[in-house]
Amino acid sequence: GDTIINGGYIEVLMNKNLEIKNMKIHFDMINFSQFYTKFVLQNLNYEQFFNNPVQFYELNLFSDSQQEINFDYLVLDNNKINSFYSKNQVNFNEENSAVNLNIQGKSNEIDLKSLLGQNLNFDKTKFNITINKFFNSNFNISHFIQKNLDLKIQNLILEKNKQNISLQGNLNINNSYQAKLQVISSDEPDEIFPWTKDYGGLNQYFLKENNNFFLNLSYDSLANPQLKINGSEFSNMDLN
Repeated sequence: GDTIINGGYIEVLMNKNLEIKNMKIHFDMINFSQFYTKFVLQNLNYEQFFNNPVQFYELNLFSDSQQEINFDYLVLDNNKINSFYSKNQVNFNEENSAVNLNIQGKSNEIDLKSLLGQNLNFDKTKFNITINKFFNSNFNISHFIQKNLDLKIQNLILEKNKQNISLQGNLNINNSYQAKLQVISSDEPDEIFPWTKDYGGLNQYFLKENNNFFLNLSYDSLANPQLKINGSEFSNMDLN
């Protein structure tokens, strides 16, 4: 594969004890391609402000800190994101090896076409998400979402053609999977995503109330039925 990195630098602010107080990482562009995979990231800025100065050997993305991440443009295969910004609060509990991560931010022009092979795009997004993760001695970053994870969506707003879709919910992954999600749409979902009509449409899963459209979904891998939509059994979908 080919990898091109342009205009990169790292800045580190240290105290008199040579402990890191904060750091900044910047790249003008990262371009990676291999076989059918393409990744492009333009004007990336990452800053981390540690609550307490840390030694080099203790440097960790999950140390108690505030993080700010922004970039102008990201491409992963046919998926695109423009003008992304997030401000994250990180708290690590050493006693039980748990990290609490709150992510708040926004982005413009998200296009997830290759995710479903359909026209899945949004003009703007806003998000407020909290992740609680318990680590073990064999932790690997690639296994971050596989176990001992609790994710809470306080708010996720997707805007398309001046219509909003709002999501709230939570996901718990341990020895089983539990999830609850509420979706609120300001317009008929089939009008926002007309391509879904070819598959029966989304309107059939939503209830109309006060000029909005609601969907309540719950999933429990240990329950029977496992999946319910608006309180009614949908299927016995197995994610294990």
